[in-house]
Amino acid sequence: NRKKTAPVGKNGKVGKRTRALASIKGAPKELMVTYKGTEHKATVNEDGTITVNGKSFNSPSRAGKEITGREVDGWTFWSYEVPGNGLKKLDTLRKENA
Repeated sequence: NRKKTAPVGKNGKVGKRTRALASIKGAPKELMVTYKGTEHKATVNEDGTITVNGKSFNSPSRAGKEITGREVDGWTFWSYEVPGNGLKKLDTLRKENA
């Protein structure tokens, strides 16, 4: 019998993955995407989770999968509104914070 162990994150801590947007400075309050002709919106919560269709997710990819039903790169899937500048991909914000 092998003992199951919890995953260890990059920070060396044991447990669940960190919320992807929790450490992003200037994270938007709302994400949007048009998928198969339908506009979908997601809320970015104070704790960095993303709520879409009444379910909360720790990563933009998991939130995107809720819309598509398949794996997606959430960073390039979701966009956010930049006042006076239109929509930008979430990946742009991640790169600015790197």
